[in-house]
Amino acid sequence: MLDPFAILTGDPAFDPREPITVNGYKFVPAAEHDRRVTELLEANNRELDKQRTLSRQLAQVRVEVAKLYCASGCSCCRDDKGWYAAANALGEALAIPKYEDGSGHDFYQVRDEAAGKKGEAQ
Repeated sequence: MLDPFAILTGDPAFDPREPITVNGYKFVPAAEHDRRVTELLEANNRELDKQRTLSRQLAQVRVEVAKLYCASGCSCCRDDKGWYAAANALGEALAIPKYEDGSGHDFYQVRDEAAGKKGEAQ
């Protein structure tokens, strides 16, 4: 492996343990460089964890929407039990507020709030 780059100078104010800028280039001691690289890698890993979590949540929402769609239909052919189970799972996954009586999730509230924010007719 190559040795780290070193700056040699006779300037008594120069401290090789501190970063220095020479001609617009910043030179950083190896220990600080390693610390900064570690910080960046940890930050990157945190972002990747967030993306993995979002991907799992999106996959769950996708499945629940598919279940809800498949369970929907007219009153004579709708799978009510499957529909309510899918609607509840979807409401939980999307953090939809529940009705005050706890009978289910208030999708209408979310829809109406979104429509109001966009200035669309409800």
